[in-house]
Amino acid sequence: MKLRTLGITIFAIISLFSQPIYANECQATITSTPSDADVYVDGKLIGQSPTTYLVGSPFSATITVEKEGYETWTTNIVVSLSEHKQVNAVLTPLQVPQRPTNTTTSSTTSTSTSTSSSATLIVTSNSTEEEYSTLPYVAAGLTIVIIATILLYTKKIKSKQ
Repeated sequence: MKLRTLGITIFAIISLFSQPIYANECQATITSTPSDADVYVDGKLIGQSPTTYLVGSPFSATITVEKEGYETWTTNIVVSLSEHKQVNAVLTPLQVPQRPTNTTTSSTTSTSTSTSSSATLIVTSNSTEEEYSTLPYVAAGLTIVIIATILLYTKKIKSKQ
């Protein structure tokens, strides 16, 4: 019975250390021009610009930036291990539909309308050197060896009885 308890304890301790360990968090800092725009990550409101989206592991996401009176801005990003990505959304003001204006001068009529639309994406990446820990692989290997040893030892004890 003591051996079984010892085996379970060792397994639990090694399992704790077998999780991936990341040297730094992965993050995306989202800014916009103009500021104070609503920022959504994968459809979920995370705050107003400027804001930082911090995750403990690499991720990909759809970033959407919205502000009343401006066109909605969207992009997809991928953030690698230990990467700090800067995303700047330059919002374009909505064009208010203008009524054609008529100007009469000496029986000449002219009509003018103009529309324009543009959006700018600026994405920079300051990725640090990626660091991978071998600890999860060592811990997983040790876990397998310990479990196999415990099972073999328990089987020998039962066969002697």
